[in-house]
Amino acid sequence: MLSFEKDIWPQIVEMAQDKQTKGEPFFTASKNNKNTIVRISSDSIVVQSEIDERGKPVGSPRPVYRECLEEAWTILKRLGQMSRKDMLSRVSNRGKYKRTGSIIFGILSELNGVRKRKIGQTTYLIFNQ
Repeated sequence: MLSFEKDIWPQIVEMAQDKQTKGEPFFTASKNNKNTIVRISSDSIVVQSEIDERGKPVGSPRPVYRECLEEAWTILKRLGQMSRKDMLSRVSNRGKYKRTGSIIFGILSELNGVRKRKIGQTTYLIFNQ
C-alpha cells in the first residue's frame, strides 16, 4: 500500500524539482494551463499560473500545500477515480482549494499509476492500485 509520506510526496517533490530544473511547468489536468514552479519547500510547492482563475494572463504565485495534495490523494486512492468536482465535494475545507484545485488535480494526474480520462466535458483521474 502506497504511503503519501514515504511514496507520494517524495515523488511529487522529485517531479517538481525536475520540472523546475528543466524550466517545464505543471499543467492543469483539464484545461492544460501552465503552472511554473517558483519554489519548493517541505510543506508546499509554489506555482505561478500562465492564466489566473479569472482567465487573466499571469496569475499571482500561489502555494500548493502538501496537506491539500495528501487529502486529494487520499480521496483518489479511496475512490479509484475522481473528477475535480468529486474531489472538491469531499475535501474538508473547500476554501483551501479555491485557487489551487485545478493544479492539485494536474499534479496528481502525473503520478505513477494515475491516468487521465475524459468523458464528455469532464476529466477524471483514475488510480490503478
